[in-house]
Amino acid sequence: CNAQLLRVAWGLSYDSAIMSPLRGVIFDLGQTLMHYNGGQGSDYKKDARKKMFSFLQDNGHLKHLSIDTFLSTIRQNWEKYEDAKSNAEIQITASQILKETLCDLGVHVTDTLIDAAMEAGADQTFELWNLIEGAEDVVRQLHASGIRLALVTNAADSRKQERIIDRSGLREYFDIIIVSAAVGIRKPNPEIFQRVLNHWQFQPSEVAAVGDMLDRDVLCGNRVGIKTIWFLSEHTDKVANASHVGQIKPDLTIVSLCQLPSALVAIESGLSGMRVGYHFNLQKVRKLLKEGMLDSNSEITFVPIDNAFAVEVQGPFDAVVMKVTDLMAQARQDESARQFISDLQSFLANHPKIRVIDPLDKVGALLDRGYLPPLVTQMQRLLQESSVTLRAPCCLVLDSMPTDPRDVITRNGLAYPVIVKTVEACGSACAHEMAVIFNGLGVEDEMKTLPFPLMFQEYVNHSATLYKVYVLGSLVHLMVRRSLPDAPAALLESARLSTQPVLTAFNSQKAFPTGFASACESTVNQVPSPNSADSINVEAVRRIAAAISQCMGLTIFGFDLIIDACSGDYLLIDVNYFPSFRELDNFPSLFKQHILNTIKQ
Repeated sequence: CNAQLLRVAWGLSYDSAIMSPLRGVIFDLGQTLMHYNGGQGSDYKKDARKKMFSFLQDNGHLKHLSIDTFLSTIRQNWEKYEDAKSNAEIQITASQILKETLCDLGVHVTDTLIDAAMEAGADQTFELWNLIEGAEDVVRQLHASGIRLALVTNAADSRKQERIIDRSGLREYFDIIIVSAAVGIRKPNPEIFQRVLNHWQFQPSEVAAVGDMLDRDVLCGNRVGIKTIWFLSEHTDKVANASHVGQIKPDLTIVSLCQLPSALVAIESGLSGMRVGYHFNLQKVRKLLKEGMLDSNSEITFVPIDNAFAVEVQGPFDAVVMKVTDLMAQARQDESARQFISDLQSFLANHPKIRVIDPLDKVGALLDRGYLPPLVTQMQRLLQESSVTLRAPCCLVLDSMPTDPRDVITRNGLAYPVIVKTVEACGSACAHEMAVIFNGLGVEDEMKTLPFPLMFQEYVNHSATLYKVYVLGSLVHLMVRRSLPDAPAALLESARLSTQPVLTAFNSQKAFPTGFASACESTVNQVPSPNSADSINVEAVRRIAAAISQCMGLTIFGFDLIIDACSGDYLLIDVNYFPSFRELDNFPSLFKQHILNTIKQ
């Protein structure tokens, strides 16, 4: 059966006892399979209309009119059409608009001449339409799986739309294509989808529709009784959709076409899974999509929460999972981000039964690196009966340029070298810019580079070894990484005597500069092989992970540890929410299971 073929094509299992076979999918074209790269294309439209005017004059018409009068009249008629089309279910064509324009100007011509004028003025904007990422792959693979495909598109100019379809290279995969201008009706008129069902001789329960407009694609599908999938992508007109969110409800929402196969499988499964709302920045979403993290299945239906719309109308949700640290950082300066955070907090407060993974206030605390010392103090109380000796690096926070920048480090009890970084941990271009500083001149120099407030941390020799720990519920995964090399005494003495700033600037998300590593070559050679956890007490790491989770109320996080090469103390360097778990095998399944376990607790 087609449903089984679909699942086999995507490496999924099929259970005919619980699944209703899906036999057909109706696609929209614009902003669903293809997107327009040319703004409003006003220059193209004006050129096309000038060509129409010239053609009509060459054929003995409009001799008494100026081109400006013609352009003004046809523009007004198009604007009138644009204003009315959102509520229209009858398709007004471009040919009809041209004919109405000529009538307004007192000119009456045959339909044959109208068609010829339209052809003469055919614009080239179809060349500005390109395939959306993943469109060709998903259409081709659905077709290969035996699913019947239809293309139904609203357009006033059927000639132009046919050229766009040809440009897509997808025509061969659709066994029925309907352009509204060719049939006189447009979505959301249910008759236009009913024609597809009649052509296939399928029941509504056997078909799904995919499109970007709620009041056209989704409403049309809802009226016919087929399952609907709203494609809410970066190309979607969110302003046009805003008033319909919550009023016209799709069965599923996806943000990438790569989610479509799993969405169709979820539809086959009856959409009985938990509804989990999610919000991440675009870069994070793209990574999660590649990993299959946001694919819906029979147990979970993932629903994007978009900050362009009120949260209340995007539900209901059984649970929400979000990484909003970047948005919280943005909210410090951006009113729309502040409004969304406030809206989100109010929504969750008004719906206490929704399981939040993890608390927004706890996640928000990680925005400021100043959280670390008090967190470690809390953790020390929890760890005092264990053999784990944990501390945070000694640090100094400066809100502004001091009067004695060269002496401020030693005057406050720190010793060189120190690491300087912004107090803001994310959400800015400087958040990952840091420097290892070896003398007072270096401190003064770096204060002119990074924005205040700044944090200065002691530089602890740690055998150039960093322990990265990933936590997902009760699962603790340890990885060993090469880190900053130990600073030899000779280098420190040379920096103390130098009359120049001595520092090494770096970005914590990029490779460490080779110059500093070369100066510390003797310690670099002592580094253990990466991925070897022999040099750390794994049980101690688990206790530290449990203490962070208990103190902060987090279940999806990562943290960085180093071990003091002299004392053997553990130092907690950083905690970050929802890091990349790419080193963790089978993370998508583990993530979804964690969500289900959390909801059921």
